[in-house]
Amino acid sequence: MQTTFTSSTLGVIIGNRDFFPDKLVAAARTEILDLFKKLNITPVLLSDADSKLGGVETFAEAQKCAALFKQHADKIDGILVVLPNFGDEKGVAETIKWSGLNVPVLIQAYPDDLGKMDVVNRRDAWCGKISVCNNLYQFGIKYSLTSKHVAIPSDESFINDLKDFIECYNPTNRYKRKETFDASTNPDGRFRKFTYDEIIARDKTSLDVTWLKDQSLAELDNLPDPDELALEIVENLEAGLESFRAVIASLNGKEN
Repeated sequence: MQTTFTSSTLGVIIGNRDFFPDKLVAAARTEILDLFKKLNITPVLLSDADSKLGGVETFAEAQKCAALFKQHADKIDGILVVLPNFGDEKGVAETIKWSGLNVPVLIQAYPDDLGKMDVVNRRDAWCGKISVCNNLYQFGIKYSLTSKHVAIPSDESFINDLKDFIECYNPTNRYKRKETFDASTNPDGRFRKFTYDEIIARDKTSLDVTWLKDQSLAELDNLPDPDELALEIVENLEAGLESFRAVIASLNGKEN
């Protein structure tokens, strides 16, 4: 059952990169808007008239999105970054930086269909999410991750992550935020607080987050045999090479 939220407004950044097919961005925008409507979440995002398909890729698009967020700064409770492909990492980071918003950020990325790894359907959002997070870290922007590294918006795990995200920053009363982690009742809770004394007492005052697990990754004890893993890697590499060959052939055709 999907939960609805009361008076929650999220700024949405749909990352894009020109190399990838436009249809992925257009579809993601529609899916996120449909989900927000079902969950009673108000979106603030670029329209397809403001930028290419309403996504953020270029310097100018990042500026436009940042300006839009500034206009609604008094309403935006958090930011959702949507990655339908290997989105432009600087575009995402610069949008948040220039907006001047100091609100929670959640990163979502789409999974690839291993049967559709050609230039018409390939996403590479799995790697794109890592790149975006790396840039946010360099910019000093804090962010939250989903329980699965990649998941479509309609995936129950993402809906639950979004629910936890909103409940934790508590838009109705931010002074009554509650963590979801509990060592006894909810050891997988992803939102956890630490006291200053707890952090100082650790080796090199590190903020240990080993209790966080990506549910989409298999346990080491349950991994397939090495030969199966090797074969899967070879198949993925061959599919990637075939995609690049198609790009080269397309470029050569244009030149001729």
